[in-house]
Amino acid sequence: MPVTKVLPYQWYDTPNIRVGTLQDFEALALQNRLQILDQFGLQDGVEIRFWPNARASRAVFKFQRA
Repeated sequence: MPVTKVLPYQWYDTPNIRVGTLQDFEALALQNRLQILDQFGLQDGVEIRFWPNARASRAVFKFQRA
């Protein structure tokens, strides 16, 4: 995992942030019977839809109970 201003610690030494991928959340949503209606990444307030795992520091999901 890269060390950045947003994530300033090594992956093994984070005080409270646990990094996951969009696919990790998709699996969690499926497991909890949530239907994802839309998803995208955010980087510096800019919406990222192309390769959001690689290009964004945050993820936004719109979902509903399936």
